[in-house]
Amino acid sequence: LIINISIKNGNYLVVSNNLRKKPALNSNNMGLENIRSRYRYFTQSPVVVSETENEFRVEIPLIIH
Repeated sequence: LIINISIKNGNYLVVSNNLRKKPALNSNNMGLENIRSRYRYFTQSPVVVSETENEFRVEIPLIIH
């Protein structure tokens, strides 16, 4: 597993990893929904989740006060 953490356009924290799916595991995405609902409270910028054949990626808006 290779995890990359970066900043996109100064507005998003990006966490991505190479995709290594395990066929026996099913996720109900509760963790991602928890993050989305918490960020909706602080910002209108969305949490962006994407998946390709080789990568899983989450983009989280930076909140700067």
